[in-house]
Amino acid sequence: VTARLPTGDSVDVLLYGATVLSWKSQGGQTENLWLSEAAKLDGTKAVRGGIPVVFPVFGPPPPNHATSSLAQHGFARTSRWEFLGKSTSEDAADSASVKLDFGLYSSNLPEEARKAWPHDFSLVYSVTLGKDSLQTVMNVRNEGSEVFEFQMLLHTYLRVKVRIPPLPTSFPCAEAFAG
Repeated sequence: VTARLPTGDSVDVLLYGATVLSWKSQGGQTENLWLSEAAKLDGTKAVRGGIPVVFPVFGPPPPNHATSSLAQHGFARTSRWEFLGKSTSEDAADSASVKLDFGLYSSNLPEEARKAWPHDFSLVYSVTLGKDSLQTVMNVRNEGSEVFEFQMLLHTYLRVKVRIPPLPTSFPCAEAFAG
């Protein structure tokens, strides 16, 4: 799902994992997210890069916990999300924005995930593109009668330029860092 502003700024979100793959600012000239060249975008595995959604557990699940049957980082990043729609705001020429909403529900999970984490829930993930800005918001709702614990994070991979100054030649191992 792609959203683009008249300024050229854009965002691309994959329905598999609701992963933000690309966010371009400065009129579409600057890519702000890192995406691995080896990233699989066909739904066969979690995307490496962008902004993956991690829910209901971060990292390896702790033993003897409600999430202990789940894979590392849970199931949100490896589930197909529903595109709920797009809304726009046009407050002023330079402050226009586009919001994309995505949903994931316990009723849409594969049987294996439901068995591993049998709680009734809904997630609504909103990605809002503005001029030179991106906002992400996750709403988690307990749809059942039992309380449950969860962890959630948006695991952002920012593309940054790193400039390392040359090391002095007298520095031990300087030649290993040259080039």
